[in-house]
Amino acid sequence: MYIEREVYKSLVNWKNSGEEPLLVEGARQVGKTYLVKKFAEDNFSTYLYIDMASNSGDSLLSLLNKHKSKNSNKEKTYNDFNEYFHDYKVNEIQRLYLSSEEIASKYLANLVSDILYNPKDIYDKLDKETRDKYSTYSEFEHLTVRIKTIKFLSAEVISYSSGVVDGKRAVYVIDKDDNKFVFIENSINNYKIRIN
Repeated sequence: MYIEREVYKSLVNWKNSGEEPLLVEGARQVGKTYLVKKFAEDNFSTYLYIDMASNSGDSLLSLLNKHKSKNSNKEKTYNDFNEYFHDYKVNEIQRLYLSSEEIASKYLANLVSDILYNPKDIYDKLDKETRDKYSTYSEFEHLTVRIKTIKFLSAEVISYSSGVVDGKRAVYVIDKDDNKFVFIENSINNYKIRIN
């Protein structure tokens, strides 16, 4: 695919520039992880893959917390890091915190993508209030057809705020087409959706 080749060339240029770190951004499910892993396999004899949303990320954060602790045995922490990274060069690792605006944009972009490609997944994520309005998948499909406008597909957040719904953090989003969504979080990227 042409786009993949162009992005791969950009990764090669990054490698040759000697700059660190590299941030790869893009919509969900477009092949970012695949491309970066392929690039790493093709261009480095060893590489370390850490997914901050999985066990490898949790293990890394646990080690970093040990390292930061004032009561920690420095030699033991060094050995833990050495064992974990198997002598990989690690310059700096930071936990990534997203702003409310970034979370609102991410949730809206995920919603647009899923309505286009996985509408049944969205139907399963609807909160009880929205599920009561659209009790059958067929009724929900009519809604998705109605809201699929150019403005909606731009996934542009016009306004956002945070609040609480049923004791859970909620992200309120209004898109460019004045659609109103509430993402009620169980945890990050695990939420129910209310469509107003």
